[in-house]
Amino acid sequence: RKRGTAQEKVALIVEHLGSPEDVQRFFGRELDAEVFRQLLVALDEAGRSAAPPGTARRLLTDVAERCPSSASQVAAFFTAEERGLVARLLARDEADPEDPEVVRICASLGLTTATLTAAAAEVQRQAETSPVHAAADPGSAENLDCDGMD
Repeated sequence: RKRGTAQEKVALIVEHLGSPEDVQRFFGRELDAEVFRQLLVALDEAGRSAAPPGTARRLLTDVAERCPSSASQVAAFFTAEERGLVARLLARDEADPEDPEVVRICASLGLTTATLTAAAAEVQRQAETSPVHAAADPGSAENLDCDGMD
């Protein structure tokens, strides 16, 4: 069924991709790069108001761990923009570039930890310069701790 808005797509992720087994069942054989990109864009656009904190990281972890072939196939189609999108989503979920799980996600999807570090710094900068945005989406970045990520 088509989901038109970012919030509807995020609801799909939360409702139907809530476990590693679900992710593997849906994406284990094949992961369409455009469908995956749309899910990532929806998570980015909807922010934390539409999904529990950690939703993006959980989805990315499940894809990287449970569907490594699919992840590497979709990564081959990623542009710098999509890799930046993944990095931004991880940064919003306060992913530590030293965490082995995060390293696995980055490796599976063609990101460098430097890309993640830069995204975390940008998320932090945006939170500091846009108090209205941070107040509207309190989980987005105001608690992001970038110490040691430089």
